[in-house]
Amino acid sequence: MIPRSSSIRSRLLRRLLLPLTLLFLFDGWVAYHAAFHAVNSAYDRSLLASVLAISEHTVLEGGGIIVDLPFVALTLLETDFQDRVYYQVMDERGKYVTGYPDFPAPRSELSPEVPLYYDTTYLGEKVRVAARYALVGPPERQEKVLVQVAETVGKRSALIREILLKIFLFQGLLILMTVAIVWIGITEGLSPLRQVREEILGRPPEDLTRITLKNTPREVAPLIDAVNQMRCRLQKVWEVQRRFISDASHQLKSPLTMFRTQAELGLRQETLESMRSCLEVLHRNTQTAGHLVRQMLSLARAEPGTEETLALRNLDLAKLAREVCMERVPAAIGKGVDLGYEGESAAEIRGEEFLIKELLTNLIDNAMRYGKPRGKITVGLRNEPGAVTLTVEDDGPGVPPQEREKVFDRFYRIPGTKGDGCGLGLSIVHQIAKAHGAAVRLMDAPGDGGLRVEIRFPAASREDA
Repeated sequence: MIPRSSSIRSRLLRRLLLPLTLLFLFDGWVAYHAAFHAVNSAYDRSLLASVLAISEHTVLEGGGIIVDLPFVALTLLETDFQDRVYYQVMDERGKYVTGYPDFPAPRSELSPEVPLYYDTTYLGEKVRVAARYALVGPPERQEKVLVQVAETVGKRSALIREILLKIFLFQGLLILMTVAIVWIGITEGLSPLRQVREEILGRPPEDLTRITLKNTPREVAPLIDAVNQMRCRLQKVWEVQRRFISDASHQLKSPLTMFRTQAELGLRQETLESMRSCLEVLHRNTQTAGHLVRQMLSLARAEPGTEETLALRNLDLAKLAREVCMERVPAAIGKGVDLGYEGESAAEIRGEEFLIKELLTNLIDNAMRYGKPRGKITVGLRNEPGAVTLTVEDDGPGVPPQEREKVFDRFYRIPGTKGDGCGLGLSIVHQIAKAHGAAVRLMDAPGDGGLRVEIRFPAASREDA
C-alpha cells in the first residue's frame, strides 16, 4: 500500500499562504506608517493653525508684548474632549509672556517664519509640539516672539488604531476571500486528476486500453501519456501471459494424458520387464515434455512487447557461439553428428546473454533434430560493415520455399516431418532475433542441400560500449 502524504491542494495552499501572510504583514507595516504620517500631518496643521491664531493676536504695545486672546479661544486651548492642549509665548530674549511658564523650550534652533514640529514630554505625558517665530509690531521696531502650542497624542493614537483596525479587517477579509478563490481554483484545476482516477477505477482489470480525456490541460497531459504508456506495456505483458497460459494448457494436455496412461499401464503390469518397458516410454515422454516446457518458457521471454525489459549489453557473439557449440557437443556425439564452429574470433553485438544462448541452442538442436542422421552441422560467424551475421547449416532435407514463412509460427510443423519436435524452435529463434533488432532468413545450404539459417545482428558501436 502506498503511504499517504500531504495532498497537492494542501501543499499549494501552504505555499500560497506563507507569501500572502508575509505580504499582509508588509502591507500592515506600510499602512501603519502611511496612517501615522497622514494623521500627524492633519493634526500638525491643526496645531499650526493654533500657533498662527495666537500669533495674530500678539501685539507690541508700550514697549511690551501683549497676547490678546479671546476667552473662548483660551478655553479651547486649555480644554479638549480627549487631549489636553498647552501653549506658551516668549519674546526673543527668552522672557515668558503667557501660557504655561514651565513648558520646555524647543530642542533645536528655529528658522524665521518656518514652523518646527517635535515630540516631547510634559507633565508626564507625551505631547506633540508646533513652534514658530512671529514678528510683531510696526516695521521700524519689530520683535520676534516664539509661539508654541502642544497637544497630547491620545486622539492621534486612537485615530491611527482605528484606521489600522479597519485596514487589517479589510485585508483579513481579502485574504480569506483569496484563500477561498484559490481553494476553488485548485479543486477545479485538479479535476482532471480525479477524472483519470475515476476512469481507471471504473474499468475492469483486463481493460488496459488508452485513457482519453476531453480538454486535457497541458500540465496533466504528460501524466496521462505516462499512464497510457504503462498501460500499453501492461497490455503487452498481459497478452504474453494469456498467450502463454493458452498455449501451455493446450500443449501440455496431451503429455499429461500420456503420462497418466503410461503410469496406469505400468501399474497393471505383473512382470518387472513389462513395467520397465512402460517406464522407459514414460521417461522418453517426460524428456519430450520437459523440452516443450523449456521452449515455451523461452518463447514467452522473447515474446513481442518484451523488448523494453531486456537487459542489453555488449556481448562477444563469437565467444558465445563457441561456448554453446561446446555445450552441445556431447548431444551431437550421441547422435553421431559432426558439430563444428567456423568463423570470426570476436564479434560484438548488443544483446541479452541468456536469450542469445537460447537462440544458438535452438538453432543447433533444430539442426540435430531434423538434419541427416550422422550428418554435419556448421556454425559460422562473420563481421560485416555495421552488422554481424550468424549462420547455422545442416545437410538435412531443408525447408521448402513455400514453407519458410510458416515455420516461424508457433507449433507449426511441416506436414510429413519426422522427429519429436514441437514446432517451437524456429519461432523462438525468430522472436529472439526480432527482440534484438536482427533479421532471420532461411535458404538452401550450399553443396548437397540442407537448411541454412542466417541471422544478421546490428554490430555494437563504440557509443554502446
